[in-house]
Amino acid sequence: MCLTVYVGSDVPLPVIPWDDARPAFHVADATDGYFSPNNPLRLHSARTYFYRLGSHDGCGCGFQSYGEEWDEAADAAVEATTPEQQACRRAAADYLAAALRHQPTVEVFTFCSGSESRPPSRQRTARPADFLADPTLFDLWQRVVVSGQDAEPSATADPARPVGESE
Repeated sequence: MCLTVYVGSDVPLPVIPWDDARPAFHVADATDGYFSPNNPLRLHSARTYFYRLGSHDGCGCGFQSYGEEWDEAADAAVEATTPEQQACRRAAADYLAAALRHQPTVEVFTFCSGSESRPPSRQRTARPADFLADPTLFDLWQRVVVSGQDAEPSATADPARPVGESE
């Protein structure tokens, strides 16, 4: 099963079509007609509009970490990424930043494809740029409230905090 990433918004956002000839970041409208007969995203959010974010892989899997590799210069394990993955993360961060020009927050939801009715088990906060540095923001079963301010103190601050539990 694939990772699916959705954005909940109070205002309409642009759609970016998938291009078979040049696989890259893309956005599909998931508000109405995407799900049949009812949109399960409405179980988790009162937002008016929903969009599915896709990566160069066609689904959301390309946003996730590909594991770790050893960096001799740093003498440490670092996240293994590809240029395509970084470009998709950058495009997602830019897309979220653009969405925040028209509203104070958006919500990002991550699910296993076909399991969108399952409630998110983690709630987090982030800024758009955090999606570049923190691959755990693309982990399954999350609701991430994205704003231009007041993100978690560090990129990996308590990602296991249950929904509704305050710090």
